[in-house]
Amino acid sequence: MTYSHRSFTVLPPTQLTMPNQRDPDKRKLNAWMYERDIEVLKAVAEEEGITLTDLLVRLTDELRKKNKKKLND
Repeated sequence: MTYSHRSFTVLPPTQLTMPNQRDPDKRKLNAWMYERDIEVLKAVAEEEGITLTDLLVRLTDELRKKNKKKLND
């Protein structure tokens, strides 16, 4: 439900979140890695034309699918 009052519009609660705010279920990940390993990840991400974060998400999705297959076998 949306309604207006002269100079402003009130939106439903789901639309009140600022667009630059992170999903409340997301958490920051820090890891100590060898520089050569980080460079490998960066190179693969660049090759794929994606960010390092997107590469890690893609790898996580693949591992999740692989693990799900093992659980179903």
